[in-house]
Amino acid sequence: MAVAAGLEVRPRGERHVRAQPPLRQLAYYSQFLYRAIFAGLLFFYVSALGLAPGFLDRVGIAIAMVIYILAVVLIMVLAGGQRLTPRLQRAIIGIDLCAMVIGVPHDPLPGMPTLLVFYLSYADLGLRNQYRHYVEALLAGAVGGALMLFLRAHYTAGGLYPADLWQALMLTIIVLHGLQIFSGRDRALKLARATQERLQLALDSPGLGAWSTSDPLVELKVDGHIQSVLGLDGERFSDRMADYISCMHEEDRPRVVERYTRFVKFGGSDYEDEYRVLRPNGEVRYISSRGKAERGHLGQAVSIAGIVWDLTDQRRQQERMARMEERYRVATSSARIAVWVWHCQEDRLEYDDAISSFLPPGQQPQALKFSLVLKLVHPEDREGFSRRIHAALEGTQENYFDEVRIRLPDGRIRVIQCRATILRDERGRALRMAGANWDATRLAQAREELERSNRELDDFTYTASHDLKEPLRGIASFAQYLQQDYAERLDDEGRLMIQKIRDQARRMETLIAELLHISRMSRGGMAREDTDLNAVLHDILESLDFSLKEKAVDLRIPRPLPRAHCDRIRVGELFRNLITNAIKYNDKTDRWIEIGCEVINLDRVFYVRDNGIGIKPEHHARVFSLFERLHKRDAYGGGTGVGLTIVQKIVQLHGGRIWIESRPGEGTTFHFTLPERNLHEQEQDARA
Repeated sequence: MAVAAGLEVRPRGERHVRAQPPLRQLAYYSQFLYRAIFAGLLFFYVSALGLAPGFLDRVGIAIAMVIYILAVVLIMVLAGGQRLTPRLQRAIIGIDLCAMVIGVPHDPLPGMPTLLVFYLSYADLGLRNQYRHYVEALLAGAVGGALMLFLRAHYTAGGLYPADLWQALMLTIIVLHGLQIFSGRDRALKLARATQERLQLALDSPGLGAWSTSDPLVELKVDGHIQSVLGLDGERFSDRMADYISCMHEEDRPRVVERYTRFVKFGGSDYEDEYRVLRPNGEVRYISSRGKAERGHLGQAVSIAGIVWDLTDQRRQQERMARMEERYRVATSSARIAVWVWHCQEDRLEYDDAISSFLPPGQQPQALKFSLVLKLVHPEDREGFSRRIHAALEGTQENYFDEVRIRLPDGRIRVIQCRATILRDERGRALRMAGANWDATRLAQAREELERSNRELDDFTYTASHDLKEPLRGIASFAQYLQQDYAERLDDEGRLMIQKIRDQARRMETLIAELLHISRMSRGGMAREDTDLNAVLHDILESLDFSLKEKAVDLRIPRPLPRAHCDRIRVGELFRNLITNAIKYNDKTDRWIEIGCEVINLDRVFYVRDNGIGIKPEHHARVFSLFERLHKRDAYGGGTGVGLTIVQKIVQLHGGRIWIESRPGEGTTFHFTLPERNLHEQEQDARA
């Protein structure tokens, strides 16, 4: 089916082999034909003129010429219509030289024209092959020329003529000039070969191939890389433009053919297009084609050379990026998140559309600088915000978090949180901040409400605990008074009941004290500082030394603990409660406790491990509940069930987490983390 003038699409798989033009065939076989003519003319020349015999008579010369012609025919057969190899070139040099040595001494005329023919014949050897082959042919010619001069001097009647020497001199000059020409040509060939190798190295890049044509509407020669892109690895390409066009996607084919045809007939020197090709297996590939044309005097392209590269991976990456950008746009739009990049050294802010709602009407992106952003911040927060952000830029930190109030163009006050990453150069200087803002007004309101509720709850707990203490002290005092002054009037059951009243009062007082302790823990501040945990652990173990020795506990600390940014007193209480539990809940004969720290997923995880009674998996969460006990009140030395609640509270105040690994009878491991600087503290600093 014709798709454009001069271009026809042949069904894929049909191949076409072009025959060599007649003139090219004639030029090839002429190198053998003129040698046969030379041999015949030489024999005719010697026989017709009845030349004086040399070292061969006319019969010998005839036999030699026949052998020469047969040798030429043999070389032609061995060549098989292909370019002569260097080995066949050397063979033809040898038989030509023998023919001249036979013929020249029988020529009675001055001069040696055959020597010139010999030189001209083998100048072609250097053109077809390499410079060293040309030099090799000249050396053989020099030996042959010297031999012919010697034979001519001894076997011709007139001996050597002056013309013989003159022609030998001229031939020497021509040969030397030829050496100069061919040496320069050899250097040019080496340079061209090096350039070609560099070009081939570039073309060997994945997905890159070369094409050319000397008949732009009919012929197209492609390399193996393009065949690979077309999915034709290992198949022979027909070099027909129509076959290449048949590989194009049917939706792109008319446009590409029309554009290419217009370029060939009327276009400029450069061609460029992008289109899809369809592989035999149905896979679609995207390619880009570029070329440069050489034009004739009528303006039509007579030859074009170009390259093709596979854009499929790039296109797919662009499509993935477009999908990701669309998902990002939808996500940020739904969550009302504004993304920005601040070029610190240039004081230039780039932002997306979402941040425009925070700006005054008509504000242009190129005019947005930090000073304008600072004006949007609430006056009460402005100084602190500026101080914090400049401190972050001048420091070494990579992450930044802040929370400020801003005044919108309509006058409303909103709370904005921002999180950013600081990108620095090799000297640590801040180059850019990339981050995001979001409206945290509702979150701030909920946080304030939660903090207010917690304060009220803490106040209630604190007040109630104090108010309950006085009646308890009265009950305990009256029970003690009854026991001391009226014990004789009571029977055994009465005395037992009074003792139970005193025990329950003491227990209630202990529970109230624990509640007050937890309340103070929430109400009080955190005195975090750089702490040597080994020193903290040493003090705790000294205070528990009697219990450890009494229970014969083997204490194991595999390696020193790292330093931590924490509240020294509260972390000491954390270790005390965990170690005390490990001592208490162990019924083994050989008891041991291991305390250490390990890195898990880039987090420092501390642990206290024992070989005690263990905890059932379904009870792991219950152990941290307030007043929760898994055993009878008096079992394992009793207790209030508050210790692990305090442990969990301490870990949470540090921004960490705590969890259990345990099985009944196999012991228990308490894991907990102490982050260097938790999000809660960063938010507190941002609001400070």
